Amino acid sequence: MSCDRLRPLTPSDGDPIQDLRRLASQARYHLKHWLEIDTSRAALVYPPHLAWDRIAGSMARGYRSQASQAVVERLDTEPIDLADPIRSSLLFKFCNYQFNGIFKAMRSSHVLEARKRIYSLDPPKIIDNSAEALLYMTFDFNRDREGHLILVMDFAHEYRSRQSLDRWGLGNLKPRHRLSQTYDHKGCEWVGMADITIGERVAELGNRSLLDYHQEKGYLKNINPDRLDPQQRAVKIRYFNQTKEILHLPQLLQPLYDRSDLNKKTLDTLICSLTQKIEKAQKAIAAVNAKGFYCGDRLYFEPSLRHPPRLTTFVQGDRQRNLDFGVDCATNPQHRYYAEPWQGWNDQHLLQKPDRIRTQVLYPEAWEPRMKRYMQKLRETFLKFGIDLSPAGESRAYNPQDAMGLQRVCQGLPDACQLVFAFVPDSRDRSYNPHIDPYKTFKRQLHRAKLPSQMVTQDTMNQPGNSGRDQNVVFGILVKLGYLPWQLRSMPGTAQAFVGLDLGTKEGRTVGASAFVVDAHGQVIGWSSVSLQTGETFSDDSLRQILRGLFQEFELRTGNPLEHLVIHRDGTFKTRELATLKALEAELRTQGLQRLDLVEVVKQHLVRAAQRVEKNGTTTWDNPHRGWGWEHSPQEAIVLTTGKNETKISRHASPKPLLIRRRQGDTDLLVLAEQVYWLSKIHGGSSQTIRLPITTYYADRIAEVTLQGLLPPDVQREHCLYFV
Repeated sequence: MSCDRLRPLTPSDGDPIQDLRRLASQARYHLKHWLEIDTSRAALVYPPHLAWDRIAGSMARGYRSQASQAVVERLDTEPIDLADPIRSSLLFKFCNYQFNGIFKAMRSSHVLEARKRIYSLDPPKIIDNSAEALLYMTFDFNRDREGHLILVMDFAHEYRSRQSLDRWGLGNLKPRHRLSQTYDHKGCEWVGMADITIGERVAELGNRSLLDYHQEKGYLKNINPDRLDPQQRAVKIRYFNQTKEILHLPQLLQPLYDRSDLNKKTLDTLICSLTQKIEKAQKAIAAVNAKGFYCGDRLYFEPSLRHPPRLTTFVQGDRQRNLDFGVDCATNPQHRYYAEPWQGWNDQHLLQKPDRIRTQVLYPEAWEPRMKRYMQKLRETFLKFGIDLSPAGESRAYNPQDAMGLQRVCQGLPDACQLVFAFVPDSRDRSYNPHIDPYKTFKRQLHRAKLPSQMVTQDTMNQPGNSGRDQNVVFGILVKLGYLPWQLRSMPGTAQAFVGLDLGTKEGRTVGASAFVVDAHGQVIGWSSVSLQTGETFSDDSLRQILRGLFQEFELRTGNPLEHLVIHRDGTFKTRELATLKALEAELRTQGLQRLDLVEVVKQHLVRAAQRVEKNGTTTWDNPHRGWGWEHSPQEAIVLTTGKNETKISRHASPKPLLIRRRQGDTDLLVLAEQVYWLSKIHGGSSQTIRLPITTYYADRIAEVTLQGLLPPDVQREHCLYFV
């Protein structure tokens, strides 16, 4: 490949790299050849047979100026080899382009290149006459330690309304509702109604109306012209990952559904089994091999599933029972170890617990008899664990429709109160008013008073003594009060503490959150948060404050300096965050730090696991149990924190493992992956299987709840987990 360092010459107030990306995209569109920007060097990478003059001309052609005006300056040029490991990201982009190109040439699919989705042109499956499920294949590339190219594929459905936006009802839309263009499946989101009609001329469209523009493009060929009223108002949408608002025709947009909006039983019948997915993948690979996939030389993909290197299970040896619920009793100091939280629950063991919890109850007046039955059963459950759940004051009734009454009932609570039980209606109850919302009102009021609370819906109240629900209530209350029901028996590696980082953004506000585990066993857990400007990431001061507080906490708890720290980032580290942490590492070494691992915990990726099942001479595939991990690439590992029958979508769906990426440090990759696995097992506030480690899960939850206004911003080293 040729690699030219460039300097944009067009006036711009934005990022020069973004300008180069835009120009490269224009050239790629006009020339119908692969071109990509190497952001690390501000360079354009392209096949050597393409002449520079053609590329420069196509860039100028897309710029709103004279076609002869140069828009970039070429500073220097050199040949590069995409097979070089340091060029992997460029190699994968080139492979994506080649892969998409093969399916674009086929008539049996529709390609959405930007999202790496290849839609089947088979008729969609109908759901309850209101929605349709459209099957698509998605893919990605990676490379292993030996340099082999890895093709990752998965299959899923997109759920669309059978009606276009104009018929679906604009009143049903909320801001950022997901939409799809009817003619190319390109995704976008709802912004609002436009100030112009679809028949008015628009300067940005060459002084054409939206009707004329889409007619000329051929997008209206399947629409009855009688449906199109030139006086109808246009709508505004925004394409994903873009800020510009775009005018559009509502007849060319379809609302998308989330799975939770549709009938679960019907959706279960649409889920592709692993065996079906593998068969579809093998057919796709056969088609690619037949057409010819070129990356320099012609490559052939092996149709059988990859057996990953260093495949191992983390649940073995002593760690088959790695949850420590404490000693049996005062006279028997032997610890009780379990594989699952419910086992400790059934044996009525807890690692930490108080003798008594003083509570205050708030409830809708009409619920009083059922509230009393529920609370009596719950007191009996707490007594089984030696905990006296006693009232701090008389229960207080409230009217769910009285906003001021909700605030008054929270005032003047007894000083002895440690926890508030608030019985609240939700959207399924006739007494629920979304403009008042007792849940959020109570949470805000009680957090300001620094009082933990336990919300109880009518559904839970109507099932007093339900063991599964009581588990979560009891565990959640203990964690909110600073007690941990269990800890880890052991943790692999030498890390002494972990901290998770995440950013949350909502309506122009950004919150940076961190959750820390100041103990390899997970016994001491706390959190912090910081308010940031929109678009900002963690500043030098905010990260310094988080890490210094962690070091002080560790030394306070152990009497020793913290020597080995692991930082988990939800998603990917920003460039500025890495630079800041590198500078802080030198500073923290003066306080005793010897080793620092920076690890990205990635939720959104395509890797799935399958286990071969041989029965009666027939091979099928099934979902494996959780606890497996393997090396995916030299700096990436996969860990199954959830397994067979544990996905929230459906018991039949494929579990989504986590991808662990090592960005800095010398700890073994699979040790980092196993640490993530065990940190996903100490969510003391729930007995359910949770996919994320407590570090990034709590950080994500803190940011979310803070942005809802239910937690105060800028909190430092708090141990009361109000957000659980």
